[in-house]
Amino acid sequence: AKTGAWDKLASGPNYAPNCAYLGWGVYVMARVDADEKKKKAAWSAAAHLGGKDLSIWTAMYPSGFQPYRNSHFDIPEWVAAGYDEAFITSYLKSESDSYNHPNAAIEPRIPGIFQYYSAAEDILANTFAGKMKAQE
Repeated sequence: AKTGAWDKLASGPNYAPNCAYLGWGVYVMARVDADEKKKKAAWSAAAHLGGKDLSIWTAMYPSGFQPYRNSHFDIPEWVAAGYDEAFITSYLKSESDSYNHPNAAIEPRIPGIFQYYSAAEDILANTFAGKMKAQE
């Protein structure tokens, strides 16, 4: 803003959920292409690790993984694993709403991302507390 003041949008703040750490990345490298046995084994391992049963286990148990497949959003499976239905319904709705938001932001894949987050959180906290001016 030319005035040095914070701009206030009539629509309210820009909302963009941060979709951080969306799941595992399983890669099959080109070096297995020349050997059919290795290629088949690599793709079989990738399919197993990314499959419904193992992947939902990593999302349900204290692994640090959030649900990332559509099949992970089956509430009865979570309830059968011991989760409270009201809690897991709310949690999965929150995750789904973030993933499917039209302005969702995928976590940047850059070295030092957590240092960036720490600095950004400090600035945002000071901004919301009114301790920073628009041009700082």
